[in-house]
Amino acid sequence: MLPNIALLILSLIAIVLIDAPRLVRQGRRRELWAFSVILAIGYTLAFLQVFGVI
Repeated sequence: MLPNIALLILSLIAIVLIDAPRLVRQGRRRELWAFSVILAIGYTLAFLQVFGVI
């Protein structure tokens, strides 16, 4: 379970570091907000699956 959690966290950091700065630089605040919401929902579901809740 610990390796799965570590991989989820690393993938979250990688995705944010790759996509978020570009959206901020281009001034796309609405897209950044939508990106954050969708990412948070996806990773919440992924963590719940890793912990065996769903």
